[in-house]
Amino acid sequence: YPLIVEHRVVGVVALIAKHRIEPEVFEQLLPMADAMAQCIARKESEQRLLDREQRLELALDTGRLGTWHWNVSTDRVTWSDQLYKIFGYTEEQFPNTRDGFLRLIHPDDRTRVTERLEAVFTGGCLSYEMDFRIIRGDDHSIVWTSGRGVIRRDESHYPLSITAVATDITERKQWELELVDRESHLRSVIDNTLFMIGVLDVDGTLLEANAAAMNSAKLDRSQVIGKKFWDSYWWNFDQVSISRLQDAVRRAAAGETVRYDVMARMADEARITIDFMISP
Repeated sequence: YPLIVEHRVVGVVALIAKHRIEPEVFEQLLPMADAMAQCIARKESEQRLLDREQRLELALDTGRLGTWHWNVSTDRVTWSDQLYKIFGYTEEQFPNTRDGFLRLIHPDDRTRVTERLEAVFTGGCLSYEMDFRIIRGDDHSIVWTSGRGVIRRDESHYPLSITAVATDITERKQWELELVDRESHLRSVIDNTLFMIGVLDVDGTLLEANAAAMNSAKLDRSQVIGKKFWDSYWWNFDQVSISRLQDAVRRAAAGETVRYDVMARMADEARITIDFMISP
């Protein structure tokens, strides 16, 4: 006898007897067979749910991800196991209320995060995204986290809960801050040189120029950055210089270092001959 749940066969019941089984016996067994089918289907669903949860746990662990949920009416904040690990707290250490959570946030970020949460009650948005720092509970080091969440509201748009995914982005932030420091240091070094230095795109667009280049012609960055180098104030007074510069850019884009003496225009229409070099 087939065991069917929602038009799907989940098993078969077979009866073996020495004598012919009367139809009435089968009819008496039908409720039992249906109950067995429902039990099998429920066990399959439970296993699928367990498999899905295990896959999710693995994904969260691998990606340094955790989840949290804030029930607004009860003011209860719950963390996933991964989030406890990322933030370095135990369940006993974590004050699972909104204010308790805010106290874990770095003082420099706390006001901004608080204002963002307050905005949930005055606005009608259904999602949020922000980065901020958490002070770990075990060693008091700093963890940068990026949060993305969905806000569930009632019919009057009052927030009922927030469910969010938090990612540990500490390494990325440290790399970004280090890159900013390096760029700032490089900018300081370049700006304090006496030479004119610029960076071009392969099509000749001026992407960057140091302070010496700007000051020599009393130019503002907005006047030259993002424009073709040969159209800038230093060169656009002479068609020969423009053509020669265009050719130099093409050759440099092809991998060649080009160097020659050229007349450049400085502040107050002054002209000077400079040793010009462009290199890929």
